[in-house]
Amino acid sequence: MLERIFTKLESLLFGEGIARTEAEQRIVDEQTKNLFLYHFPTCPFCLRVRRVIKQLKLDIELRDINRVSEYRTELITNGGRSTVPCLRIQDGEGNVQWMYESSDITRYLVERFGQTREST
Repeated sequence: MLERIFTKLESLLFGEGIARTEAEQRIVDEQTKNLFLYHFPTCPFCLRVRRVIKQLKLDIELRDINRVSEYRTELITNGGRSTVPCLRIQDGEGNVQWMYESSDITRYLVERFGQTREST
């Protein structure tokens, strides 16, 4: 029940989001295919990160560590702790970085995906 309330709250808080052309969005979607956010719905810090993901129109897989025990295990085994939110970032060569702080995650996402091509 509480999860549904938070989900509804998220939808009310989000604006229209960033404007991109279809081609720009396809590029961003390709760049986010190896990003995974470990979270749980009622975490306020996770909510902050999900809000930025929504505003930036990012297709990042959400991994709820309370619903799927394998996600919690992955987070602890590979990331080193069970703290959420945690963004798993895999680069093109397969190197993986685990980013834990919501402010660091949102800063990373805005710096990497928040810019759009200026109109000429």
